[in-house]
Amino acid sequence: MKRKLATAAAAFVAVSGSAFAHNCPYEWNIQLTKGIAFKETSISKINAAVREATKGRIQTAVILDTTPATITKETADPEMLRLMDVLIDRYQKVMAPVIAKGAAGYETCPVTDDIKPNFPLACQISTIAAGAEMRYREKKEGAVLSRWPKTLECRAYKVSDAFLKRVEEKQKAGQIHPDFKPVPVVFAQESGMSWSVMVGDGPGSFRGNAILDAVTFYMPDKKLMLTIETSKGHNKILTNLKKLGYWQE
Repeated sequence: MKRKLATAAAAFVAVSGSAFAHNCPYEWNIQLTKGIAFKETSISKINAAVREATKGRIQTAVILDTTPATITKETADPEMLRLMDVLIDRYQKVMAPVIAKGAAGYETCPVTDDIKPNFPLACQISTIAAGAEMRYREKKEGAVLSRWPKTLECRAYKVSDAFLKRVEEKQKAGQIHPDFKPVPVVFAQESGMSWSVMVGDGPGSFRGNAILDAVTFYMPDKKLMLTIETSKGHNKILTNLKKLGYWQE
């Protein structure tokens, strides 16, 4: 699966009303006299242009925050807490090389775009951040771009017999790719949870990278599925499982 991330130009068209009304009072929000072209590079490239334009008076306009997302464990059971720690540790190990490739929503996201001259930097940086799916905040020190989402939750779901029957049906029909574990992949598909990340695949192009092992941990002896998702994503899982008749208290 491939897709193009929104360019800054497209983002300006989409949010032109709010972009032109954007009031950023900080010193780094200058207007460059020369534009900057990006091609699969970090948005922090703006900093060098700002230093040059201000003869070193302003050192930084963009700050890339590399702080990992916070993952909370939604249980009080000591044994479950231990198992959740196993999944969270696996999540961090699996995600590290994926993020290093340059992934949407992370500080490594490669940018292929232009910074236009004679227009405030804050407006342009904010729209590029939106296209790269990064969180954007403004501080006196610079525009802070960080991972999005910033918070995730690890929760446990009971796996029902009705769901396991669905897994068996899909196996018999040859509908499960051999690269994936049957129960986790069907759980991800049926529940609608997030289990892929868009990774840079050329100028402005991104390809889906499956991270199923990073966000699911199935324990057949307990008939439990541990998952890492956003709070909103967990609500979606719950809704879909109930709708499909796979929910078990």
